[in-house]
Amino acid sequence: MTTLPFKLERLLEDPDRLSRMKANALRFAKPAASTTIVDTLLEDRLPALSLTKSQQAAIALAAGPESQRRSYAVGPVPYNNFKFRKQ
Repeated sequence: MTTLPFKLERLLEDPDRLSRMKANALRFAKPAASTTIVDTLLEDRLPALSLTKSQQAAIALAAGPESQRRSYAVGPVPYNNFKFRKQ
């Protein structure tokens, strides 16, 4: 059975393999991915989200018994600022 320290040691002893791994990782890298995600989220102007009582109940049921102990009031709230308010 191999262990993580053993595998890391083998990698560190093989600079050619490390170079190939680095080159492959850089081919797929998206250096600005986090910036693109944040910009998209901040620029989206989505309509307000309004949940009916039955939709709230369905969400609470799906979330499990822990969430059913709390009561929340939800009104129209923009998706990018979605928060529950306690009643």
